[in-house]
Amino acid sequence: MDWIVQGNLLSKRQSFAIYDLINMTKIYKKNYLKKVIVRIDFDEISIGKVDELTKIFKKEFPTNKESEGYSGMITINLQGVAKEKILKSENVQNSAKAITLYEFANESKAKRIQFSNKFLFLEYDKYKDAKQLLSDIELIFDNFIRLNGLKKISRFGLRYVNEIDLKEKDILNWEKYLNPNLLSFLNFCADQNSKPIRAMSQLHLKEEDASILFQFGIWNR
Repeated sequence: MDWIVQGNLLSKRQSFAIYDLINMTKIYKKNYLKKVIVRIDFDEISIGKVDELTKIFKKEFPTNKESEGYSGMITINLQGVAKEKILKSENVQNSAKAITLYEFANESKAKRIQFSNKFLFLEYDKYKDAKQLLSDIELIFDNFIRLNGLKKISRFGLRYVNEIDLKEKDILNWEKYLNPNLLSFLNFCADQNSKPIRAMSQLHLKEEDASILFQFGIWNR
């Protein structure tokens, strides 16, 4: 499931605190999350004080490197173009440009940071709990925002990737594991012969000067 927050998240906050938006205090006895990703997007900036950030991250993220990536858009003109000529240079417009990616990782490489001049994300392959997540957000995001003088964050995303090993014969019977209110849309096709391969829902919430988009459901099957 995804939490996506859009708007100027720093307009009324001196620091970036996700716990102002979402209650994350509950800790489960068994961790069911396979992957967790936190990301912010912002207008293009000039990255500065990388050496200082490296010193701050060094204890938790001793491995770091720089690499080249690309940012932009590729547009392909399909109107009235023969199939064999679609990828000809005159039908492709490429606005992508090279950018520098800064990457950090812990010793096991199971927890990683990557940032450029337009985004910053933190990714876990082995997630412990919300307490660790909030601590890492304070270490990484608050310091990045402070050292780069960010005044506005256009988008904040929090993605939970769940992995639940089902023992039931009916693979769509999730009532023991998830809140039934999140699964009500499955009842619509419960008595149908066909089985859903994708079923997604969206919930939009207004939070002061930002909007929150909560996406949940079955991505694919």
